[in-house]
Amino acid sequence: LDTAVDSHPADSYVGFEPLLLRTSFHSAGTFHKKSGTGGANGGTIFQKAELEDGGNACIEIATEMLQELLGSQHVPLADCVVVAGIVALERMEFPRMDLLQMTGGRKDIAEGVAHRDRLPEADDDPFKRFTEQMGFTVEELVALIGGSHNFGSAHGGCSGYEGQWTSNPLSWGGPGGDAPQFFTELMRTDWRWYQVCTFQSSMVHYTSIPDPFAAVEEEAAGGGAAEVGDVELACKQAQSEEPLLCEEQAMRGCEFADGAYQAGVLPCEGVVLRLKSDFWLKKNPLMLPHAEAYAADAGLFAEQFGNAYHKLTHNGLARCGMSGHGCGEHSTCEQTRDEADGSLLFEQCVALADSSDHSRSLSTAAIVIGVAGAVLLLGVGGLIYYSASRRQATAAPQPKPSPSQAQPQRMAVPALPHMHNTDLVHVTRVSAASA
Repeated sequence: LDTAVDSHPADSYVGFEPLLLRTSFHSAGTFHKKSGTGGANGGTIFQKAELEDGGNACIEIATEMLQELLGSQHVPLADCVVVAGIVALERMEFPRMDLLQMTGGRKDIAEGVAHRDRLPEADDDPFKRFTEQMGFTVEELVALIGGSHNFGSAHGGCSGYEGQWTSNPLSWGGPGGDAPQFFTELMRTDWRWYQVCTFQSSMVHYTSIPDPFAAVEEEAAGGGAAEVGDVELACKQAQSEEPLLCEEQAMRGCEFADGAYQAGVLPCEGVVLRLKSDFWLKKNPLMLPHAEAYAADAGLFAEQFGNAYHKLTHNGLARCGMSGHGCGEHSTCEQTRDEADGSLLFEQCVALADSSDHSRSLSTAAIVIGVAGAVLLLGVGGLIYYSASRRQATAAPQPKPSPSQAQPQRMAVPALPHMHNTDLVHVTRVSAASA
């Protein structure tokens, strides 16, 4: 971070923190609540097959740097990527770092395990993916998307989208310490939609298009969909080459003409972007109230994002099965699932029946042996004492020795068997007088 290395060398956006945050998000975003698989635990984001998932374009820039940074240190990559996201948030002045106390202990699983097609799509309503797959509440998912898109930029060469989400992409707040901009900007009504095509020549072509949400609403009302020209063909003709990627996005902040611009260079000062998945936060009536609340209350937004991000990165941490902590030699991983939908509620390591019985048998045997030894010891000692007393009672009377001849009485004590502290034997000495 201190080197100010650009997160993507093909453009002019400076800053590595947002890419680290995105990497931690995508590492944890594969969690599947019903099966209990995926998530940051396991470190599968470092697997080639998972990096090749379309949603993870350019994330290998971050994973390769993290692996190089760790070198031969024995630190799980699964933990490292979560630490990287938290450090990135701290560097970008997220105000509620107290909510991001990290629990370590993730494990890297063997190569060959990858979770694909689990990340939210940039064009889709994220409601179902976040609530059903990952187990987030509505307010959590709205805060999580808004908070993660309150930082950084989109890169045409990576995702097909181009531009930055806010005018201050390396800080939680706006310029001059203002409130975070994601939701306040999202609620504005002067957004314009563009088809954005990225070319091998590092040029980006913008073509104005109708609002896709307005077209859907008009079609739902029976008015028919708006006519849209072949914008990809227009881009191709303008650049005389096939575009690498073409996507639709909304932009506002300044006016600029359709045409080709240098990738990574804003077409005009102050312009910001939003994806369709961002717009769903205000188009879906279940999510709109939370988006409005976060736009009005920056403190609430920060609190909800902090809690949701912590939940995101810790989903699947407690499991003992695949990519979890594992269980001991004589234990097994026991799952508890919801009776209604079969989703995984929690897991725990429990002792195997055989090993438990074996342990109990050994403990019982030790107690029996200890008690038997104690009884034998006390029995032998009592018998010796009884025999000595009888001999003393039947013997002829002896003259009483003078004080000068008196000697201390010695009593023969049988040799004690070797005792272990686990035998828990309590030995009591009894005096001749009390006997």
